[in-house]
Order: sequence, then structure tokens, then C-alpha cells
Amino acid sequence: MDPEIKLLLVVLKHWQQACKKLDRAIPSATAAEAQLATIAEQIKFLLQQEEVVSTIDELIARTQPHVAANPEAVRSELATNREAIITAEVQAAEPLQLSREDVLRSVLLYLHNQPNDKYLMSSQELLTWFLKLHVEIIQQYVAARSLPRKQKKRRKRNIAAAVSLTAVGVGLILSNTPYETIPAAYSYILGGNALIQALRDLIGEADSSTI
Repeated sequence: MDPEIKLLLVVLKHWQQACKKLDRAIPSATAAEAQLATIAEQIKFLLQQEEVVSTIDELIARTQPHVAANPEAVRSELATNREAIITAEVQAAEPLQLSREDVLRSVLLYLHNQPNDKYLMSSQELLTWFLKLHVEIIQQYVAARSLPRKQKKRRKRNIAAAVSLTAVGVGLILSNTPYETIPAAYSYILGGNALIQALRDLIGEADSSTI
């Protein structure tokens, strides 16, 4: 794995942990938000590095046409080889420390939903989606603080799910850029679908369609 990709996965794990601290306002809401912003800037910087950009764009170039042309075949193959794919994804994303449940959730999400007609098209779009989600996650955590207890609990649960989908989505795409053991199409479609779902969960179907 490219050192910059590995570092990105480690920093992405830190971002996910920082989101949890923001949820709990540890050590304070202001400090947690500042820490999260710093980590997001690190991810932004790394996602703009030439080696990372070219690696992601190469992955997309060799997988997107196949996925777009054969969506039902990809879904069928994914359903048939689900366990092997999950195991391979967890191993590939080791620096991010994904659990089997993390990847299984993304697989079931893709298999149970209607086929998506929107696909991740470039490394720049990946960066745009991540930054959009990062900003929205902060805004929703801030807004949740003023909600009644039951509503706050439900809202925070939804935000936490979006945080997980964001980390899984970006992580699967990054960790499997050099995938050889299993077709990279699975990594590409699962990661992209997780990000699209996170966008739709947080900002809505209409708004996410314009991203």
C-alpha cells in the first residue's frame, strides 16, 4: 500500500474518533470541533497530493465503466461472494480498523437498496463529498444540542451512522486502490454507495443529487 494512502487511512480513523468526541463534547464542544477541523484539513491535504490523486483516479477509470455497464451483474457477484469480499475488505483497510460489521453494513445497504444511477467520478469528487459531509456532520451535531432529549438521541444516532458510512466509504476506496485479489469494482461501488447514502441521510435526496 502506498505510504500516503496508509497515512490517509490512519488519519481517517482519527477523524472518526474525533467525531465521537464532538458528539460527547470532550473535552468541550469548542475544543472537539477545533480538533475535528484540524484532522479534516489533514485529510484534505492528503487527498490533494499528486500520488493519491492519480491512484484514486486510476481506480475509478478501471472500475466505473464496468460497474455502470453491468450493475446487476456486480450486485449478483457481490451477493454470491459476500463473505469473501467482506474478509478481503477488512484486511485491506487494516489501518482504518474496520470491523466486519462495518463492511457488512455497506454490503447490505447496497444490496437492499435500489440500484444507484450516480457514481463517484474522480478524486476531486471524493474530496468534495468528504468535505460536504464533514461540514454537515458538525452543523448537525451543533443543532442537536438544543433538541429535546428523545429527539437529540435519535438525531445523534443518525449522525453517527453517517460518520460511519463516511469513514467506510472513503476507506474502502482508498484501501483497495491496488486491489488484485478481488475485483476493485466491489471496493469502488461499496465505497461510493456508502458516501452517497451518507449524503442523502444528512442533506436529503434533492440536495445530494446536485453534488
